Amino acid sequence: MATESINSRSEELEIPTESPFINDALNNRAQFARLMTQIVDLYGDKGCVLSLNGQWGSGKTTFVKMWEKQLKNDGYRTVYFNAWKYDYTDNPLVALVSQLEQISGGENNAFKNIVDCIGRISFNLFRVLIKSLAKKHLGADVQDFINAASETVTEIGSEALQSFKEQSQTLVDFKKYLSEFVASPSTDSENCKTPVIFFIDELDRCNPTYAVKTLEIVKHLFDVPNIVFVLSINKEQLCCALQGYYGSNEMNASEYLKRFIDIEMNLPEGNIESYCHTLLDKFNFDSYFEVRKIHHAYQSDKEQFIDGAVKICKHKHLNLRAIEKLFAQCRLSLMDYSANHKFMPEVFFYLCYLRGNDTPMYNKIASQQYSMQEMIEALEGELPEDMLAASKEDNNAITSDGGFVNWLIATMMFLYANSYSRDTPKEWHRTEDGKKMETSLKFNKCDKEKIMDILLCISNDISNQYLNMGFVLNKIELLDYVNFNTF
Repeated sequence: MATESINSRSEELEIPTESPFINDALNNRAQFARLMTQIVDLYGDKGCVLSLNGQWGSGKTTFVKMWEKQLKNDGYRTVYFNAWKYDYTDNPLVALVSQLEQISGGENNAFKNIVDCIGRISFNLFRVLIKSLAKKHLGADVQDFINAASETVTEIGSEALQSFKEQSQTLVDFKKYLSEFVASPSTDSENCKTPVIFFIDELDRCNPTYAVKTLEIVKHLFDVPNIVFVLSINKEQLCCALQGYYGSNEMNASEYLKRFIDIEMNLPEGNIESYCHTLLDKFNFDSYFEVRKIHHAYQSDKEQFIDGAVKICKHKHLNLRAIEKLFAQCRLSLMDYSANHKFMPEVFFYLCYLRGNDTPMYNKIASQQYSMQEMIEALEGELPEDMLAASKEDNNAITSDGGFVNWLIATMMFLYANSYSRDTPKEWHRTEDGKKMETSLKFNKCDKEKIMDILLCISNDISNQYLNMGFVLNKIELLDYVNFNTF
């Protein structure tokens, strides 16, 4: 039997230089990049710090790299700095300045002067100054430190006064040389636009001390005209890091961040349907679904699978990384489904979702710990409220949100009941005329009558009679590949 090739690893997306957004699977981020560029142009001459907020796994790094290439194509000078890559160091200043060499254009006196300054800056003293003056002058220009020196002599100590003045002058010199550097195009880039856009990525993943130091340096040393910082962050996680650094969960970290960030933007979610179709191609699902089309009854499996996947991912608000991992798991599990196996796409995808996102519920289903009533209640508690509400309004077409929920719950009930011994009676029965199903089971959020109608339809299909939950779960767990030998 030939072995098929499946791309099961998350690889860095190719970003062509000529058309950076051509591989954007979300179909909407080029437009967002244009908006961001307009903001950069509007505030760039004075300089600013702009944050781009998104959850982990939402595609921030991919967007930033696409946008950076587009900015370069448009004539801007850009710098990309992965803060997490350097958080093992003690001093972010050296790492940040080293990134400016990317746009120095070789021999550059202003850049040499900047490098000379960082050699004279005592970072520990700079931290003392920040802590001593933060309450009075947070966000102020470095020159304010010089003017405030006499007020803080008692705090810093008389022995440090001379060193303080020297360091303060060095900070002023640093900002002067930095201003000259970013205002003047490098010798090999005379047509470059201003401002310089400095991307800082993965700051929220850094250790708290490094993250705070980086923010302070950006605010107090790099606060010059013609340079815009873009902080690509998970704001919630960065706030946790700030609370950890200052040792207080009561600290209003979100408010504190506003002292460093001038403009806050949220990364748009993107088109989940488009992304799911991209993953369908990436993981080569067609090699499975096309073979099944020899059976007339299985010809709509692909459409049902992707429709159910989109509904669950969208209504559950899964991030892009979680969706990709879910598709990878589904594709691996399908390796154990032959072209002749009956496949219930909506249940298969939902169980794969539960396996990675609600393991206790998945395990209870797998070990038959639920009674039928308890499983119904668990499903009504787990499925999104908006989909459950639609189950009473929509018809039973599986393509509608409500119809999907009704089909999903009915199919889960059918498979779960078939997992019991055949001597165990089902908790529903046909009416005397055989045209309806009746049950004493209770449904609090779904339409009982519609679910019973679907159960009747499923039960009338003779090809479903030998299907049960264990069969589907074994495929998901790849247990059919395991041979247990008796010794």
